[in-house]
Amino acid sequence: MGRPHVMFITYPEQGHVRPLLIFSRNLASQGITFVNTEFNHNRIISSLSKPSHDDHVVDGIKLVSIPDGLDDSPEERNVPGKLSESVLHFMPTKVEELIERMISETSGAVISCVVADQSLGWAMEVAAKFGIRRAAFCPAAAASMVLGFSIQFSSVKFTKIAQFLIHTVVYFNILFCLNFNFTMLK
Repeated sequence: MGRPHVMFITYPEQGHVRPLLIFSRNLASQGITFVNTEFNHNRIISSLSKPSHDDHVVDGIKLVSIPDGLDDSPEERNVPGKLSESVLHFMPTKVEELIERMISETSGAVISCVVADQSLGWAMEVAAKFGIRRAAFCPAAAASMVLGFSIQFSSVKFTKIAQFLIHTVVYFNILFCLNFNFTMLK
């Protein structure tokens, strides 16, 4: 078996990219491909203090981009829900094409694991389609989950629907954390 190679896929929004990039830097010796949208990729490349190579390998991390289906205009990117809709409908096929291209360039499976932002459930499905191990990453602070558990419903008057929504968010985060642990064992 060759050297492990991990593909990181981030949700292209503030608060999601940096935590996953920091995590990927800790595994850089393993071989990392960091997938970002073209818009965010160009922002990262332009912010580097030193010029990067043509293949955009920085600190052992290969930075690659895929289109997100949006124009580069700030007007379109600032429309609420537009980015989420584009990520859901446009990016899965682009990630699938990227994985197929990486596999064909190496004459076999090069990716040993896909780590994706928990907001990108479709990335888990794409990785499973190729038989690649997968893990979800939660970029939020652990305190967010603790806060959810610390809400005392008896002392605060919540409607039944509010209680349901709070529990749903808390359990959603727990499931992704568990998915990370169990998926890595497969």
